Amino acid sequence: LKDLSLFNNLIGQVEGLDNCKRLQCLSLGNNNISALDNIVKLRHFRNLKLLNLEGNPISREGEYRMYILAYVNDLTYLDYSMVTKAETVAAREQYQDELL
Repeated sequence: LKDLSLFNNLIGQVEGLDNCKRLQCLSLGNNNISALDNIVKLRHFRNLKLLNLEGNPISREGEYRMYILAYVNDLTYLDYSMVTKAETVAAREQYQDELL
């Protein structure tokens, strides 16, 4: 499984995806994900390039984008917006103590 859309499903937590190791595209948009610590679970998806969380309560938090980019490696797109190398570097620097 490389592409999974769970858009608009009232999902509150990221779970049950442990066997989807080849996931490249994950859309969890328009759900009920509200805790940033749910995102840490996505670190294990080494091939993930596109992540959509737009429309979740989490996406309205001030540090949302930086947090995601710090914890989820090698994203190309986040919420329909291209991720730059400079953004990723800045995010990892901001959260470097927590990433250890």
